[in-house]
Amino acid sequence: MTDIITLVAALIGGGYTLYIYTQNSKYQRAQVLFLLFEKFFYKAKYAEIRQLLDYGNEDKIRQFQVVLANHSDELLEEKFVDYLNFFEFSASLVQLKQLEINEVQSMFE
Repeated sequence: MTDIITLVAALIGGGYTLYIYTQNSKYQRAQVLFLLFEKFFYKAKYAEIRQLLDYGNEDKIRQFQVVLANHSDELLEEKFVDYLNFFEFSASLVQLKQLEINEVQSMFE
């Protein structure tokens, strides 16, 4: 009888531990997503490039392409590299299984 009680207690304890682990993992992923969201949408670092690509008209985008092709504005080019690195970092978090691809996708939709 004691063995059965011990087994049931171990199963309940193991199940509860698994539940807590799952909840903590979700919470940590949500924190990482929030930090990425905040960094991308509310910090000024990516704003210029994001606004250009999201809201720029065709003329502005063509000018941007020329600047990149000619390397005529190093500061703007560096901002674009930083912008791309943000997405590379996000993809790395998915590859490392720190985030799910659908979580990252929903952040940008």
